[in-house]
Amino acid sequence: MDILRINQKKLTDDSVVNFEPAINVVAHECSHIYLKNFLKQYHDRLFKIRSHFLTTSKGRKIADDQWENEIDELVVRACVAKILSVKNGILAGDEEVNNQAKRFKWVNDLYIFFDLYTQNRNQYKTIEDFYPELILFLENKTS
Repeated sequence: MDILRINQKKLTDDSVVNFEPAINVVAHECSHIYLKNFLKQYHDRLFKIRSHFLTTSKGRKIADDQWENEIDELVVRACVAKILSVKNGILAGDEEVNNQAKRFKWVNDLYIFFDLYTQNRNQYKTIEDFYPELILFLENKTS
């Protein structure tokens, strides 16, 4: 169905609407769901290193009260790049992480670090099993 016909149609009825969301958008939103407990579980440890996440790749300073969002988005965006790499190939993952690196200065390192998770799925049954490795990585990056 083309856009012109969609705009002419009342979408409040029971008509079927087909759409294909971009995989990176779906992966992004799903990653928020799977990673939501990371910030909660390691809140105090992340708070101690928060200042390291409040500067963009271009040197712009972000307000202190945004630290939770910045850490969450950093981790989610690295995950999205890794998901795209696994699903669509290394070039797709590299393209996504390079795009995210324009804003998030640590995203490349985190993207590479996630190889530990993807290559050892027998050791890490869920992403939550990987949280201890993830917090150590972030703490070690800031020391």
